[in-house]
Amino acid sequence: MNLKHSYALLIVLLFNLSAYTQSVTPEHEKKTLVSEDGKIYWNKNLPVYITLSTSTNGEGGHVINTDEQNSPDPYYFDTEGTNWIRTRWAVDKETGKTIYPLEEVLWPIEVDGKAPVTTPEFISEGKTIVKGVTYYSGDLKLKLTARDEVSGVANIYYSKDAMYLPYTEEIPLDIEKEWFISFYAVDKVGNAESIDRDKDGISSENLFSFKVDKTAPTTTHKIIDPNENNTLAPKSKITLSSEDTGAGLKRITYSMDSGAEKVYGGSISLYSLPEGAHQITYHAEDLVKNKEETKSYDFYLDRTAPDISVNIEGDQFTSSTNRLFISPRSKIKLTGSDNKAGVGSMYYKLDTEAYSEYQQPIEASQNAGPHTLYYYGIDLVENKSVAKSTKYYIDVNAPAIKYNVTGPKYVRKDTLFVRSITAFTITPYEKGDYQSGIKDITYNLNDGTQTTYDGKFNIQGDGLKNLSIEVSDQVENSANLKQVVFLDNEAPEIKVSYSVEQIGKKTVREEQYDIYPSEVQVYLAATDKHVGTNRIYYAINGGAEKLYTGPVRYFKNGTNIDLKVRSIDHLENESTKTIVFS
Repeated sequence: MNLKHSYALLIVLLFNLSAYTQSVTPEHEKKTLVSEDGKIYWNKNLPVYITLSTSTNGEGGHVINTDEQNSPDPYYFDTEGTNWIRTRWAVDKETGKTIYPLEEVLWPIEVDGKAPVTTPEFISEGKTIVKGVTYYSGDLKLKLTARDEVSGVANIYYSKDAMYLPYTEEIPLDIEKEWFISFYAVDKVGNAESIDRDKDGISSENLFSFKVDKTAPTTTHKIIDPNENNTLAPKSKITLSSEDTGAGLKRITYSMDSGAEKVYGGSISLYSLPEGAHQITYHAEDLVKNKEETKSYDFYLDRTAPDISVNIEGDQFTSSTNRLFISPRSKIKLTGSDNKAGVGSMYYKLDTEAYSEYQQPIEASQNAGPHTLYYYGIDLVENKSVAKSTKYYIDVNAPAIKYNVTGPKYVRKDTLFVRSITAFTITPYEKGDYQSGIKDITYNLNDGTQTTYDGKFNIQGDGLKNLSIEVSDQVENSANLKQVVFLDNEAPEIKVSYSVEQIGKKTVREEQYDIYPSEVQVYLAATDKHVGTNRIYYAINGGAEKLYTGPVRYFKNGTNIDLKVRSIDHLENESTKTIVFS
C-alpha cells in the first residue's frame, strides 16, 4: 500500500471480552493484540464490529451493520492466520478521485484460534520403568518449550500441586516423592492449551505421573566363621546383601584391597589372599543410578604382636631439634593395634618407676623438664611387643611480656597517653630452661577483635583505649598484659591577653590593627584538654623564636607588631596563632 495515500475510512475493531474457563486450566481472557510493528492479532473466538470514524482515536465513529436493524450483528473471522478487510478503490487524498491503475485498500488481520503446543523434556541422569511406574533420579528437572503458529506464546503455566504458576526456567523436581505434573501454554490473544485426562485420569500429552527416587540401596556384609575380633581365616567367607525401597537394585560391586571392582554374585572366598591386613570395600547401585556411599570392612590374616604408639592429647609441640614439648594440661595416651587377635593389655612406666597396666590417659603432672615414658603391649594370644620409649619435656611457664613505645608518650599514674603516630613494639621472652618457645602474639583494643602482632603498630582514633596484649608459647601457656591508653591528637588552645586595654584601631593595607600604649605587656597561655601544655614559643615580626617565660613587653612605640605564637603539649601536639596590633 502506498503510504502517501490517506483514507477517510478508518476501521476500528471492537470486541467484547468474556471469561474462558475449562474444567482444568485457570481462566484466560480472550483478547486482541497490536504488536510493535503494527500488526493486529485477533482471537478467532471474539466477535468483530467494524466502526467508521474520521479520527484516529475512533471518536464519533459509527458501527457498520449488515441490515437495517438497530442492533449491529457481530462478525467472526473464519480463517486461521492472515484475514483481509478490504474496500475498493484507493483514492487520492488531495483530489478525492480514484487512483489508476486501480488499487484495493487492504487491512490485514492476523487471526488466531489455536492454542499453543507445549513439549516437555524430563532431564535426569537416571530413568527406569518398573511395573508401569516411571522412576527418575534425584537430579530431575523439567524443561518446557511451547510454540504457537500465529500470535506467539505469551506464557507457559505448570502445576506441581494444585496451583498453576508461570514457567520461567527449568523446574527442579528433586524431592523424593510421587509427582503429578501438569502444564499448558497460553498465546498472546488468550488461546489456552487444554489439559485432557484419559479414562484413568492421566494424559500423556501434558499431565504426567512419576516418582523421584533419591535413596540409594543399603548394603550390609556378614562374615561366615571363623571370625575372632575381625581376624579371619582363609576359609572364612564374606557375604553381601542389599535392600532398595525405590526403583529397585541394579547391582552390588566390591573391591578387595583397592583392586579391580567386581560384580557380586555370591559369597566371597578369602583363600587366595596373602597373610596380612586387608580391606574389602563395597556399594550398591539402583536402577536410576543412585549409588550408595562406599562402605568398608577391615580384617587381618596375621599373628604378629601388638603395635603400641604414643599420642599426646592436648598441648604439644615438636621443635626443630625433634624435642617433644607438652604442658601440665596435656595427657599421654597409649594406642595399641593388632593385626590378628587384638590387643589384650598395655603397660608403661615413667622414668625409674615400676611398670603399671595402662588404663587411661596419663596425666602430665611431673615436674617441669625432661621425662621418659617406657611402654609395651600384649595381644589376646600373648604376643608381647618390644618395649619402646618416648622422651618429652614439660613446659609449665608462660612467656613474659614486654613492650616498648616509640614516639610521643606521657604517663600519668596508670594511664599511658600517646598519639596516633606513637609506635608500639611487643618483645615477649621466655624464662628458664626447657621452654617450648613463643608461638602467638596478639593484641586487641577495648576487648575487640584479636589482631596478630607482626611488627610495630599504631593505635588510631582518640580517647580512652584499653590495650590488651596476649602471648602464648608453643604449648599454649599464655600471659596477658593490660594497659590503659589515651589517644590525644589534639593540640593546645592558645590564649592571648593584654595588660591594658586598647586605645584605638587603625587599618593598614586592609588589615585592622588594635592600638595599645607602649607600656602594654602581652600574656601568652595555652590550655590542653588531656596532657597539659608543655611549652610556648613566640616570634615578633619574623624574628627568632623564643621560649615564653613571662609577659612579652618593651614594644617600640608606633610599630606594627606581628606576634606568632606556637604551643606544644606533652605529646608534641602543636598549635599556632598569629596576632597583630600596634
